[in-house]
Amino acid sequence: MKFVLALGLVTIFAVSLCNAQCLNTYNLLNSNGCLKDGKEYKFDETFMIPGCKKCTCTKTSLTCCATAAQPSVYNKTECIAFLDDIQCQYRVVKKSDPCVECNVTAWVL
Repeated sequence: MKFVLALGLVTIFAVSLCNAQCLNTYNLLNSNGCLKDGKEYKFDETFMIPGCKKCTCTKTSLTCCATAAQPSVYNKTECIAFLDDIQCQYRVVKKSDPCVECNVTAWVL
């Protein structure tokens, strides 16, 4: 039973460390809020930026996280993935014919 509890705690800790799709920035803060791409945002404000990233300004950091799941397992030799900035989702198509979608078997966020 102790092993199962320890394994669960390790899993929770590992998942929290694996949030590679978020970026914390600490040097973009001032007394009024956060600065991002020349625009000021108030503390506790959430906003979207190009690349389908959702940002949140807090008193300790500016955190921006990806909102689109990225394809991770597909035929990278024959296919190419690109982000549709309007729909905030990736499309994976044949390099030789971009009208043909490729099969994706795994996605990561």
